[in-house]
This record gives sequence, structure tokens and C-alpha cells, in this order.
Amino acid sequence: MKKFVGFKKIIIIVVGVLLFISLAGYLFKHYDEKSFNSIFDTKKEKEQRIGSEFNIKGIKFYKEANYKMAIINFDKTLELKRKFLGEEHLSTVTVYNDLGLSYKSLGEYGKAIMYYEKALKIRLKVLGEEYPITGTLYSNLGVAYMLKGEFDIGLQNLEKALKIRLKVLGAEHIDTAKSYSELGLFYSYSLKSDKAIKLYEKSLKILLKNVGENHLDIARSYSGLAMVYFFEGDLDKAIIYYEKASKIIIKGLGEEHEYTARSYSDLGLVYNSKGEYDRAIKYYKKALNIQLKFLKRNDLYEAMFYALIGDSYRLKNEYDKAIEEFEKALKIRLKVLGAEHPLTKTIEKNIEDTKNSKLQNQGLN
Repeated sequence: MKKFVGFKKIIIIVVGVLLFISLAGYLFKHYDEKSFNSIFDTKKEKEQRIGSEFNIKGIKFYKEANYKMAIINFDKTLELKRKFLGEEHLSTVTVYNDLGLSYKSLGEYGKAIMYYEKALKIRLKVLGEEYPITGTLYSNLGVAYMLKGEFDIGLQNLEKALKIRLKVLGAEHIDTAKSYSELGLFYSYSLKSDKAIKLYEKSLKILLKNVGENHLDIARSYSGLAMVYFFEGDLDKAIIYYEKASKIIIKGLGEEHEYTARSYSDLGLVYNSKGEYDRAIKYYKKALNIQLKFLKRNDLYEAMFYALIGDSYRLKNEYDKAIEEFEKALKIRLKVLGAEHPLTKTIEKNIEDTKNSKLQNQGLN
């Protein structure tokens, strides 16, 4: 089967992995906030209450994708936990993990790894290795190392997570399914499609048995399978699985959520690769509208969508519309990244190439 390479593949890796990882972060952080309003009448509950006001705010900001404000509040929580409970208290470990998740979501993978490793070091010292949350920390570390491009270390941590989960939780537990899914992502990255597909299917089998068809973890596995089939050039299968993932995400999170926008952009990328440019533009614009109307402003995401829309118009030979979209992307990238950044240079070249294509097309006519 012919494999797709080049710009579109790089873009779908970025967008697809963001969706995959974001869903993982959302699921891990989806706390029951009402529990914080209960009466703390035991020693453990009183310990948990220390810093809880800042922690609740941190969780709220995290869910709103305002990661910088989340970090500010988690830092305040950490300061209080360390002061009153000590560095090696398990409650302190939780905050280190929360900071790791927040920095990972910001793309600051080095800082995320630092906090995950602090959390893991304390967990191993206090509880030992054979404990469910230890598996979670190895898992978080593995994903962060993968995103940082350190794939060998990422794989080592993901395999440790799976080993712990199999031993402590068993083969049919949903956390074990998450490990299979995360390893599927690793092998997708490594372009070992057969391994990736087997791992995603193993994850899906466990999840469908335990949580049913409409759980966000199911969407994560469907999205992962779609990405593998895209790499393999099987675009029809990629669309089937992206549509399944999108349906679950919309049902679970609504139309106005960032993951819904990302699921639309994934579909746009596949339709663009199929040569169905009108459909691609429709999905890109749906994603962009969600970003502009409902989400906290993220200039670089907006620029990405403008660039993707411009690419589809260029491939349709609608050069003026393509240039208009590319120039919107360029304006943002110049402002946020500066003139010398590779992404800024790329969009400048897209504009130049599109103008040349327009002139050549006019010459032929």
C-alpha cells in the first residue's frame, strides 16, 4: 500500500497527536469538583483541603485550556502542600503531576518531564513500584518523552507502565487499555503500522467491554487507528475512524470544545489528501469557527487553520482565495513567532509559490 509522505503527513501527525494527547489529559483531569465542597472531617481530608482553593482554580483553568493560569494556581497549591505536609506527602505528588500535565499541554515538555520525575521519585520511595498511580506516572513520562522526540526513553516508560498495570490491575482494566493505546501511538510515530493497529484494537476490545461505545477513551483509540490508516494511505478507513471519534467527542463534549475543533481538522486533512478540497475546506472552517467563537484565543492554532484552508484553495487553483488565507496566517506568525521562524518562512514561500502558480495559469490561458 502506498505511503503518504511530506507536508500533509507532518501536519496530521501534529494535529492528530495533539488530539490524542489532549483527550488523555482531559480524561485524567476530569475530577468531580463537588467532592471539594464536602465537609472535611478526617485527618486525610484535612490534609487534602490544604491548598484546595488554589487547586480547584487550577483544575478549572486547565479544563478551559488556560494552562498558564492553571500553573500559577498549581504552584500556589504546591507551595502550601510542601509547607504544611512536606515534600514527600502523596498529596504533594499529585500537584507535581498536575504541573507536569499543564506544562505538557503548553508544549514545554522538558518542564513537564521534570515535574513527572519529581512525582515518580516520591511515589517510588513512599509506595514502591507496584501501585496503579506509579503506572500512570510512567505513562505520563513516556508520552512527554515521545513528544520531546526522545522515543527510546518514551518507549521504556510506556512499557514500564504497561507491566505495572498488567500486574496490579489485570489485563482487562481500562488503564491497561490506555497503555496499549499509548504504545499504539508510539508505533504510529515509528511507522510500524501493523504493531500499532494490533495495540489499538487490543485497547478497543478492553474499553468496549468496560466502558461502552461512547467513552472518550474509545474516541482516542479510534483517532489513533485513523492516524495509522492515514500513514498507510488507506484514506477511506482513516475517514471511517475519524468520523467515529468525532461523533463520540461531539456527544461527550459538545460542539463548542477544542477537541471537537481538532477532530474536524483531522477530517479536513484526510479529505484534502483525497483531493476532496471543498469538503476539506468545510471541515477546516468548522474547526476555525469553533476556535474563534468559543475558545480562548490561540493565535498559532488560528494561523494553522488559515494555512490549511489556503492550501486547499491553492490545490483547487483558486489562487486569490489561497493567498488571502496564507496572508492571514503570515500576519499572525510574524506577530507571534517573528520573521526568522521556520513556520513564518514556510508561509512566505507558500504565498510566493501560489503567486507564481497564478501567473503561470494566466499565461496558459
